[in-house]
Amino acid sequence: MRRTGLFVFLVCVGVIFGVAAQPCLAADKTLKIGALDSLTGFMAPGEGLIHQGVVLAVEWINEKGGITVKGQKYKIELVTEDTKSSGEGMIAAANKLVMEQEIKFLVGGIMNEMNAAANSVTVPARVTHIRHYINMGPDEIGPSLPQVFCQSSAGVAGMRVVLTRLKETNPKAKTLSLIMPDDGGIPYRKKYLGRVADELGYKIIYVGGFPNDITDFNPVVKKALEAKADVFSISDGWPYHIGSVIKTARTMGYKGPLFATNPTAAPDIVEAAGGPQTAEGFFCASWYIHDPKLPPIMAEIIKRARAKYGKENHWHSFGFNTLWVLTQAIESAQSLDPVVVAKHWQTMKNIETVTGPGRMGGQKTFGINNIICQPLAATQVVNGKIQDVQWFGADHTP
Repeated sequence: MRRTGLFVFLVCVGVIFGVAAQPCLAADKTLKIGALDSLTGFMAPGEGLIHQGVVLAVEWINEKGGITVKGQKYKIELVTEDTKSSGEGMIAAANKLVMEQEIKFLVGGIMNEMNAAANSVTVPARVTHIRHYINMGPDEIGPSLPQVFCQSSAGVAGMRVVLTRLKETNPKAKTLSLIMPDDGGIPYRKKYLGRVADELGYKIIYVGGFPNDITDFNPVVKKALEAKADVFSISDGWPYHIGSVIKTARTMGYKGPLFATNPTAAPDIVEAAGGPQTAEGFFCASWYIHDPKLPPIMAEIIKRARAKYGKENHWHSFGFNTLWVLTQAIESAQSLDPVVVAKHWQTMKNIETVTGPGRMGGQKTFGINNIICQPLAATQVVNGKIQDVQWFGADHTP
């Protein structure tokens, strides 16, 4: 009886101490990250795919164990709000994430108007927010917005890449016509892209805009061609816009060089243009997701996209990149304080991206070191095939 009683006593003590010791095991916690993406409205065809890429990144990071901050493991919980392709929708969505759920880290945003709208909520709340893209406006990025980052240096990096390529392939070209979405970012893109063009020995002689919901590109392209520039170019715009411009320009008889400055999806552009024959020679500053020179992470994204969505797309890697670089910054800062993370992020010398080793930049161009600069390629349609014909390192945006 004594031995039985002693055994029961020891078991009880073990249970008590086991329960008491549970907090010391540091079970995984959850870090909420908010996603502000347009899942409805005119931006949804592109932003919906980008958001799928964000989801893929969350799943990949969590499967690897999440992130570690001061010895504590955190799994990422993605909380998404539909911004409905409007400034009003962005404000409503941001309020839900920031004010109601008190989420301190956000991803998402592309268009000038919507990015500025998000800032009206996130900046006073001192939230750290990384955009998928910016149109280079002072209400999107700059010294007054220390906690706003962007995973792409927008058309500035792209302009440098495509003009460097153009100089090698069409050395006699000197003048550019440039069209872009009339989304509030035209004055800023004109300023920054013009600066890069001047630096590389080119002159932009025509700038035109078009609404995001445009269906007839004939008047827009006609005006641009009347400028008789050596090169027809487009900044920003979705693949539908760019492909339609290519198709319209070729139909009107334009046979010269045609490029886009933004890191967009070349396969979708070729499809919108009516096929590789129409798009022959077109190039952009981006990456082709099936380029064997890309890091292994791209193959991982493709595999996961096929398994989850049935098909991979360029925009999956775009959205994946946004979430991934944010979590790298949080883990590198070893803090969950968004202000601390933002300050540390600006000082990071190296950061991994889906296209290879990246760095922080933007100080000279935008007055703040909040741009993720990553390797980009001159992606071109050559003999009916899409290929990355020339790679450039992560030094595009000083």
